[in-house]
Amino acid sequence: MKNMFSNNQRASLLLIGGSIWFAFMMVLFKSLVLLYPFEQVIFMQSFVASLCCGILIIYTKKSFFFKKKLLPIYTLRSGLAACAITCWFYSISNLELFVANAIGYTRNIFLVLMGIFILKEAFSKNLVFCTFFAFIGVLLAIDPLSAKSKDLHFFGVFFAIIGALIGALLTLVIKNIPTNETILRISFYPLLCVTMIYSYPAYSSWIDLNLNYLILFSILGVVTLIGQLSFISSYRDGDISLMALAEYSRVLFIGLAGYWFFLEVPSSLSLFGIVLLMASITWSFILSGVKKNDN
Repeated sequence: MKNMFSNNQRASLLLIGGSIWFAFMMVLFKSLVLLYPFEQVIFMQSFVASLCCGILIIYTKKSFFFKKKLLPIYTLRSGLAACAITCWFYSISNLELFVANAIGYTRNIFLVLMGIFILKEAFSKNLVFCTFFAFIGVLLAIDPLSAKSKDLHFFGVFFAIIGALIGALLTLVIKNIPTNETILRISFYPLLCVTMIYSYPAYSSWIDLNLNYLILFSILGVVTLIGQLSFISSYRDGDISLMALAEYSRVLFIGLAGYWFFLEVPSSLSLFGIVLLMASITWSFILSGVKKNDN
């Protein structure tokens, strides 16, 4: 496997796999938020995910403790994660699944710029072209000319964009965490932070759960953790600008999930945008293996 693919390609494949888990997670979240308060869903999601993450830390005999000098970056990551999660899931609750996800990917433009100008990753004209056409694909996928787009929930769109900006900063923070920090510990504290923040709001609006929905909430938490671990692993191992492109694959999986579970039928323009998007991702994946400087 290591001889077959470059580090960027392996990270891209992991991220694409994680996108499938994230699509499943978003379907579960949108379904549950139709029946339970927004705050309760986020609390249960983060509680189960942090509990599972903590169990994995104990099982793998890793430490919960990090070096004192890393306290600022862990605090920053936890705060940004709480803000990003609130924005992302508010937009998912008030917009079509596909639209909320597509708008959220405006952050990838910022990620490419950050990768080149802040992290000093190699500049590539091909990468810029791939990013540009991928972004055009997302815009077409939203189909701004349709009557449906004119009725978009204003605050849903607003928080999707704000979440995109915060998400870009969050990804940059992840990239700057020392590589000797375990991925489980990096995931645990932001999840714990979100659980604590939403504990009182969830308590104030709590609706009792039966066994079936308790199982669904548990699945939601587990899927969230799997997706997050894939996301962090990919961005730590691969170039941030290339991973931003690979992550666009989630738009395809979200579109399929929205159609299958919520009957969100894409227009012809949306389908063309998806084709353009996937072509850009495929081309960037091929380019990332041409120069195996990262092996």
